[in-house]
Amino acid sequence: MVAFSLFEAAYYAEIICADIQALYAADALGMTCGQSMQRVVLPQAFRAMTPLLLTQAIVLFRDTSLVYVIGVGDFFRASTNIGDRDGTHVEMILFAGAVYFVFCVMASSLVKVFQKKVAR
Repeated sequence: MVAFSLFEAAYYAEIICADIQALYAADALGMTCGQSMQRVVLPQAFRAMTPLLLTQAIVLFRDTSLVYVIGVGDFFRASTNIGDRDGTHVEMILFAGAVYFVFCVMASSLVKVFQKKVAR
């Protein structure tokens, strides 16, 4: 669980760091570090990195099924346990897969809409 958390945290940190570094030209305007971060860098960085952060959140949701392999309870494990209990193992696995698929497709569509809105 710790390794999985550190793995995802590294992705989020890299997204944030790359966007902030890419927009760090406010020094040329003579602003202090605090002014440039507050007025120039952070507003643009948040606007640029929000679609990436949302996409990474979708990846994080998808990767939670990997947590099943390392033995931590999640949605897939719960559906497997219910299937084992009720004798509907295949149906519950298909249901869990369908829920993952529908959630990821809907979230990806929302991220695309958001990206188009931000790009304007």
